[in-house]
Amino acid sequence: MTEESVSRHVRCWPLANFTGAFDEYRCLANLGSGAARCVIAYAYILGTKSISKNVDEAKTLAQSATNSEPGFSNYILGCIAMLQQNFPAAFTHFDVSGKSGFLPALSTAAKLMSQLHRKTDGDLRASEKAFWHAVRRGHIPGFLYLMAFYKSGARGFFKQLCGFSLLPVAVMGSYLSCRFAIFSMRTFFYHPTIPTLEK
Repeated sequence: MTEESVSRHVRCWPLANFTGAFDEYRCLANLGSGAARCVIAYAYILGTKSISKNVDEAKTLAQSATNSEPGFSNYILGCIAMLQQNFPAAFTHFDVSGKSGFLPALSTAAKLMSQLHRKTDGDLRASEKAFWHAVRRGHIPGFLYLMAFYKSGARGFFKQLCGFSLLPVAVMGSYLSCRFAIFSMRTFFYHPTIPTLEK
């Protein structure tokens, strides 16, 4: 199993032998694989049948992979910063991750921006621009996030209608991409639930 295959198999855990898979990931991580460390760190954030949720361990593993796997590792560190409600640090990590080519960081950062900064029209325009950047770069769930943002009415009545009209299309697109392109980083997404940000 190569490092590329490790990162591509992140999304297949529901179909896999958890114990056997994590034994292999741990072997690779012990050999210095940054991608394997990120897979395990992500599992620690979520919690699985084979591994209990442990955010501190996830952070340690992700930090150990920042040199070899800056995209995935900084994405995980950004999600952990979100969970800890350290939002400036989260944006910093997502910025590094996105610039490293890890597309999910673009959509997650845009959604977080839309949740935090909603006071002025400039704030909302900036969030909209960030969503469109993620969509143009090819992150499929980014379109789902954008339509949900429009549906909220944040960008006016006309775009709210677009959100209501196109949200089912966005949902179906995300479902199909998960169904048929489950190994792709264009499909992968995770957004921690922060109760203080939920409307």
